[in-house]
Amino acid sequence: LEQNQFTVCYQPQVQLSDMKLVGFEALVRWNHPEMGYISPSRFIDVAENSKLIIPLGKWVLKQACNDISEWIHCGIFDGTIAVNTSGVELEYNDFVDDVFEILTDSKLNSRHLEIEVTESSLMHNPTRWLEILRKLADLGISLAIDDFGTGYSSLSYLRQMPVNTLKIDQSFIEELPNDADSCIVAETIVGLAKNMRMKSLAEGIETVEQCLFLRKVGCHVGQGYFFGKPLNKEDAKQFILQWDQFRKKLLDEF
Repeated sequence: LEQNQFTVCYQPQVQLSDMKLVGFEALVRWNHPEMGYISPSRFIDVAENSKLIIPLGKWVLKQACNDISEWIHCGIFDGTIAVNTSGVELEYNDFVDDVFEILTDSKLNSRHLEIEVTESSLMHNPTRWLEILRKLADLGISLAIDDFGTGYSSLSYLRQMPVNTLKIDQSFIEELPNDADSCIVAETIVGLAKNMRMKSLAEGIETVEQCLFLRKVGCHVGQGYFFGKPLNKEDAKQFILQWDQFRKKLLDEF
């Protein structure tokens, strides 16, 4: 972090009903000068266990808010940026204050920010998290539950939390539409989100068939290689500028 070896990439999120580009997820990447690319699966757990995830997460949030604010203020984008947050960060007493400070410094309206927390993290200490999540919601920030369907949520807690989006885990998407069980799980989560007045977002969409199935069952937003891989800041900007042209092709196919 001190040697500026991290970078933030952005993966597009698309509204399935009309293929409108509605957001990006911020994803941290590590390019080591000797070892090259290091997968987040190797360093995120280490960062969490050492609590270095706190300064790293703050840096990612600051970078993401600054970049999205730049795109919004130059008039090319009006969506949201989703930033992953770990339970370790939520435990940090200054987390809400830091988020507010970063929003203020970046001149980003809070409606453009979505905080993602994994289902398993939320269930680790739901009573404690509920207080923090409500403070974030009071600031106008959206909340998404990541990897939904893998962490044994208590529906009683889910009902109390100010959740805006349920993200369907990629493991339930990869076998669509050929696996009956995957179809049932995906459709059930979409229905749960709808009945609780939340959005549903499917991760890991890679094929036309998966996209068509999710549109059919009413999933709101899609994310995955079918739409675009994680992109650096400049490539993401070009993606925004070129999206309408690609969007027309998709709508013609569908």
